[in-house]
Amino acid sequence: MNALENFRSIVQRTGYEKMPVEFSMRPFLQEKFDAYCKENDFTVPCSMAYMPGLQPKTAPAEAFHKYYDHGFREGTEIDYYGVAHEPGSAAAYHMTYMHHPMANFDSVEQIQAYPLPDFNVPDSPEQTAAADKAHAEGLPVMGSMACTIWETAWYMRGMENLMADMMSEDPMAEVLLDLVTDAAVLRAESFARNGADALFLGDDIGMQYSIMMSESLYCTWLQPRLKRVIDAAKAINPNILSSTTPAASSPQ
Repeated sequence: MNALENFRSIVQRTGYEKMPVEFSMRPFLQEKFDAYCKENDFTVPCSMAYMPGLQPKTAPAEAFHKYYDHGFREGTEIDYYGVAHEPGSAAAYHMTYMHHPMANFDSVEQIQAYPLPDFNVPDSPEQTAAADKAHAEGLPVMGSMACTIWETAWYMRGMENLMADMMSEDPMAEVLLDLVTDAAVLRAESFARNGADALFLGDDIGMQYSIMMSESLYCTWLQPRLKRVIDAAKAINPNILSSTTPAASSPQ
């Protein structure tokens, strides 16, 4: 079996020749690993390919400055969700300090007026081309949707704030999570339409020894929304696989 046939056999639970494995490293370790591979003529076999996602309509970074009442050090980047990523010292390596544009929000209206990225855009021809190329090479195609709902939302609102909103059943939590879920559904449907074999979902709720919230909180606020994303993709491609990992995560 090639990697694609092997993957599909795993999904269909009809056996496999080898379990596909992949891993990623932070830039500092990746450089060391690449140097080791070059020196030792070692190659990690490719077991899957990734499809490019939708490119949303976004507000310029300057549009988010009004949500912060302080400046940032040089090198800070503001992503299209308006989250500011401020670099630390050399000892922090790749890690940045996140600043949350919705941290001081106190109303549903503020969330509704916020310039979220708009994923209601046409599919890109690059998506289908990437899937066709990977399949021709015998590789399964993943639609990468890390930071699906929970992480996307708390990056904007702040983890403590969003936790408090959820626990107090504040309407702000419902509105924000629904808006983020709506966007995730559009992303998932696009992957499903254009040939993805699986969705890679990622909303880190795991810590070293437990999840970071109660099961009831997760099942009330996050699980139904994640299910909606998966169901939307499966409505288009019933064979698409969804996988996620409750990886340990550091808030900053």
